[in-house]
Amino acid sequence: MMRNFTDFETNKPLGFDIHGSQTAPAVDIFETSDFFIIAVDIPGINLEDLDLDLKGNVITILGKISDEGTESRCLVSEFSPGGYFRRIQLGDAVDTRNIRAVLDNGVLKIKAQKKSRLPRRIPVLA
Repeated sequence: MMRNFTDFETNKPLGFDIHGSQTAPAVDIFETSDFFIIAVDIPGINLEDLDLDLKGNVITILGKISDEGTESRCLVSEFSPGGYFRRIQLGDAVDTRNIRAVLDNGVLKIKAQKKSRLPRRIPVLA
């Protein structure tokens, strides 16, 4: 129902605060026997402009695209200003204590280890 109501002065849906023009990046998720691998396409993001957070089972990816070329007059711009924003809900099979990420050539690769399916031995004390 909220999508039918818009604040015409700011062109924002009422009740929501949308900052800039952040784009949801494309995501591919792969599975191996031991890991889930999440590949996120975020071209134009420098490492220092990337935030990757984990809260519970949700990874939040926030990348800011630096505003380059402020000293010159732009004649044509097809790049999206702002940055990237994406939340990814991880499944219960992910060991959230064992997640690594690498940024290489505009692709963020997140490697999340699967939880062990083997039963864990519980020591019994006397």
